[in-house]
Amino acid sequence: MFFIGIDEAGYGPLLGPLVIGGVMLRCACEPKMDYLWRELGSVVTNKPRKKESRLVVCDSKMLSGRPDGFGLLEVGGLVAARLAGLPTGGWRELLSGLDPQVTGYLGCCPWDAEGDTPLPHACKPEGLALQTSALRTAMQQAGCSMEAVAATILPPVRYNELVGRTDNKATVLWMATTWVLNRLLQLAAARAPGEPVFAVLDRQGGRTDYRPTLQRSFEPGEMAVLEQSNERGRYRMQLPNQVVDLTFMMDADVQCCATAWGSIVAKYTREICMARMNDWWRARVADLKPTAGYLPDGRRFAEQCQPHFARLGVRAETMVRER
Repeated sequence: MFFIGIDEAGYGPLLGPLVIGGVMLRCACEPKMDYLWRELGSVVTNKPRKKESRLVVCDSKMLSGRPDGFGLLEVGGLVAARLAGLPTGGWRELLSGLDPQVTGYLGCCPWDAEGDTPLPHACKPEGLALQTSALRTAMQQAGCSMEAVAATILPPVRYNELVGRTDNKATVLWMATTWVLNRLLQLAAARAPGEPVFAVLDRQGGRTDYRPTLQRSFEPGEMAVLEQSNERGRYRMQLPNQVVDLTFMMDADVQCCATAWGSIVAKYTREICMARMNDWWRARVADLKPTAGYLPDGRRFAEQCQPHFARLGVRAETMVRER
């Protein structure tokens, strides 16, 4: 059975990309929500303790603000990418591997267009290699594998285009999420036609009924509602060559190991993009402090940079989100 987890990072900020990250595991049996933490507990944990030697796969928000948070995010994101066979030697090739559509937008602002960032950036290469090897061995012994890692990456210019077209921020989030889900479903159908898929996603906003949006996005032959409440919605879709069980739930990145890993992929991708933006601007504007892009600090950063836009050839819409 294929086991998909998808989550977002950066829905609320003023600066930086919105990223939806997804991972797809393949398991010998129907996986439980805590599958990795239970079956691979010797090499994977959801508790980011000090001097933890195991791979940390948890809600990425648990790592924010920790001195070692960026390094833990990087290990989690790059281990997933390496297990899935994606290139991880540099920032540019990693982004293109995660989301081939983002390549055309990387020339819109100079911090994305200029140069590259060698990876790993914050963790030690030898530690990354050891954890990748240990996890690959443990997964093989448990009868599971990392089949794919994918993302939708929306830098501000791409995000602003979609918001302008739809006039709805929540619609953009749904579109970006379904792009990731659809890519993973297509890969699953190509590799093992007829094999069932179990996908877990974080609940989006206050939405509790996903039937209309699922119908529009996937046009399933049949759809059954398995559960629908304020906390959880479960649906079964019959698509060509596959049956897909979808669960939307509150705190999915806390309760589901695959969704937590998708959260790690999304957060790491956003953070490495933010690091590049911060480094570029701080090299050109004196006494500029870095930002995570969230309000109100993101507004402070943008206001300090704005007087330099014309001199540096930066357009506001390539840096600042419209909403």
